[in-house]
Amino acid sequence: DKKALLKEYVAITLGTLIAAAAVIFSDTSHVTVGSASGLVVVLANFLPFRISVMTFALNSVLLILGFLTIGRDFGGKTIYTSILLPFFIGVLEELF
Repeated sequence: DKKALLKEYVAITLGTLIAAAAVIFSDTSHVTVGSASGLVVVLANFLPFRISVMTFALNSVLLILGFLTIGRDFGGKTIYTSILLPFFIGVLEELF
């Protein structure tokens, strides 16, 4: 059902936006979240790259590992959020 799928992707998008906001605000308050994004917030203190760029790079590596170990059924939703999260982080970096 297309309506249910659209509703699911809207929820995923809003959840990803909230996660991106958590990453940005945890960086400014020097608190880390327990995820790949949390690792990136810590690494941002030592590397000269933007948080959004490092998040995209780390998520890309983890996606490739997921496909290699779990297989092709790994999921389009995972790819969607792995691309959307660094995008939202980049937008929020510019805003804040």
